[in-house]
Amino acid sequence: MSATQPYRRTAGDHRKAARPLRRYVTARVRAVCYALATIFRNGEINKIYAKWFLNPIPPNGISLNVPMSAALKRVIENPRDSGDPDAYAMR
Repeated sequence: MSATQPYRRTAGDHRKAARPLRRYVTARVRAVCYALATIFRNGEINKIYAKWFLNPIPPNGISLNVPMSAALKRVIENPRDSGDPDAYAMR
């Protein structure tokens, strides 16, 4: 392609460009899932939740005082990777 010729897209261009991005996104998603599973398993999520929803938040010391819901507790006890809301329904 020369400087005078415009760039022409072909039918497969978007697929070629998306391949490296897909691998990168997949690796990042796996890393985030692993980190979340770790803090769920070791109980760190309870400290984080308390810090932001139960204790006073700096700099003004406002407390939201929002206890953890039963639904969130269930998800923390038994996390899933499903996007289906029925997977988290109370039974």
